[in-house]
Amino acid sequence: MALIKCTNCGHMISDKAVKCPKCETPIQMIVEVAKSVEKEETIFKEESRPISDVNQNAENVLIKPQRGKNIIVIVMISLLIMGIGGGAFYYFSNQRSNSQTLETEKPIYSMELVDKAQKGNAKAQCDLGVCYYNGEGVEQNFAEAVRWYRKAAEQGYARAQNNLGVCYTNGEGVEQNFAEAVRWYRKAAEQGYAWAQYNLGVCYYNGEGVEQNYAEAVRWYRRAAEQGLARAQCKLGECYGLGEGVEQNYAEAVRWSRKAAEQGDARAQYNLAACYEYGKGVEQNFAEAVRWIRKAAEQGYAKAQCNLGVCYTNGEGVEQNFAEAVRWLRKAAEQGLAAAQFNLGVCYFNGLGVEQNYAEAVRWYRRAAEQGYDDAIKALNDLHY
Repeated sequence: MALIKCTNCGHMISDKAVKCPKCETPIQMIVEVAKSVEKEETIFKEESRPISDVNQNAENVLIKPQRGKNIIVIVMISLLIMGIGGGAFYYFSNQRSNSQTLETEKPIYSMELVDKAQKGNAKAQCDLGVCYYNGEGVEQNFAEAVRWYRKAAEQGYARAQNNLGVCYTNGEGVEQNFAEAVRWYRKAAEQGYAWAQYNLGVCYYNGEGVEQNYAEAVRWYRRAAEQGLARAQCKLGECYGLGEGVEQNYAEAVRWSRKAAEQGDARAQYNLAACYEYGKGVEQNFAEAVRWIRKAAEQGYAKAQCNLGVCYTNGEGVEQNFAEAVRWLRKAAEQGLAAAQFNLGVCYFNGLGVEQNYAEAVRWYRRAAEQGYDDAIKALNDLHY
């Protein structure tokens, strides 16, 4: 079934209908035909939020999508590399100061660790700070975390300098102070510490604690990216895709996005899917786009889940399957993504992949409308809600 838009009243109807049920215009007079799914390049901004060093892949739960526009039926939200300016996230790290690989084990709170920290061991002081910050083996206490981070940071321990910078960024255990955050990030970054280089890049990108400067942001992203830091590689790819701080170059965008995507970075996988989707910097390939977007979706990345649902609705890169479309749209909708909530409402309204249920459609339209999503608001108005 395809949906068409009545040129007289704008109501969406089945192409099997004889006339528009709203204004009764005969089907033969309706000339504006809409696909069952239309992609919309909506710009999304992502807030700069810090996350803990033991939860570095959780950014999708923090995304707050802004509303879209001019969506006919089901929207595919824009892919980051194609249309996002947006910020990034500050990261803690358990990386050792003399190594460029991330430690996979969390520090374990013990009296031995406390003893080493009290005797001035910088690594132990930083690890103890991590324990207090995360509430691992001890009651969570940001002020105490800051106290131990500072002791290690003042000894020049790069990981502690980075983590102290994050505390100043967040105002956790200390009054929020972006300029002070930049000061500590810079100390660690100049030692070659990749996470601090990335975080300093974020500060320049967002103009927090320092004058906004995309070129300087790119410089620091690149230094971290060249050390193999996936998050920095992803952001560098986005800068190339958007032409921010560097001349726009989709081939370079693909190159850096792929490096991060192959390390499992969900946002980079999502961006790489965009390149394949639109043939930017690589030959257009819907199947490859779906492959990468699925990887991101399976990690819980809400935008990827929404767009994978749209792919199933359109039959792009996969066999058309409305039930599977609904499954992925629901995952994203339940995370609060307005576009997915609207799309799920469309599925219930039209009986696509689920039994037709107007009450359920309205419920999902309302959830999207409460976020200011224009098309959901219009849908409710059309239904006189």
